Amino acid sequence: MKTLGIVVVILGIIGTLVFGIQAMNKSQSLNIFGNEIVISTISWLPITVSIVLLIGGILLLAFTQKR
Repeated sequence: MKTLGIVVVILGIIGTLVFGIQAMNKSQSLNIFGNEIVISTISWLPITVSIVLLIGGILLLAFTQKR
């Protein structure tokens, strides 16, 4: 279980970084009357799944070490 937790944490970190960088690259900003407006054209589902994997892996590691 500990190995599975480590793998899930690593996948969560990689996914969060990759999809987070893609999200930053796909956003556009406009300056209108001195206000910056950011328009994002990405899907938030991959980032959300990656964060859930990361949290799940951390919880798996935490509960595996207590036993």
